[in-house]
Amino acid sequence: MQVKETEFKIESSVTTFAPSAHYHFVVTNDGKTAHEFMILPKSEGNMAMGMGDMHKIAFAFIDMIHPGETKTLDYTFPSSTADSHPELACYLPGHYDAGMKEKVTVNS
Repeated sequence: MQVKETEFKIESSVTTFAPSAHYHFVVTNDGKTAHEFMILPKSEGNMAMGMGDMHKIAFAFIDMIHPGETKTLDYTFPSSTADSHPELACYLPGHYDAGMKEKVTVNS
């Protein structure tokens, strides 16, 4: 699946997932500044947590994607995520609050 990051938006070609299915995220930074890509268990709101703590709670992440760069991430949502609404996000300072997030659904 394709994920495009710009200032300050994340768009995924897929927003509904199945638990235990394998997904191949192809993340492209079409913006002019570096971004990251995180799969978070749920919406985390503002930057109350530091970046290191965000990485610890993330299901998976790509640390840094430079402008024009494409990186990939393979991830399988565990069965424990069924009926949940994880979030795709960039948590670099100011990016999340500017709109770099997309709520997704994991069906049962």
